Amino acid sequence: FESKPRFLLPAFPLLIPAAQALVHRWRTDPDTTRRLCGYLAAFSLLYGTYLATFANHSP
Repeated sequence: FESKPRFLLPAFPLLIPAAQALVHRWRTDPDTTRRLCGYLAAFSLLYGTYLATFANHSP
């Protein structure tokens, strides 16, 4: 991959509201939040596997 990590740096502040919402959701309904985190982890695993094995060029 020809990725440049410096391009990811501006994206981190965009994740702060999502993290705050996840914490708020955890306090109100931890089971659903645990399931959501599991789905996100599985999606990340599958997408990373796809990129590592099948992608011919950087996304």
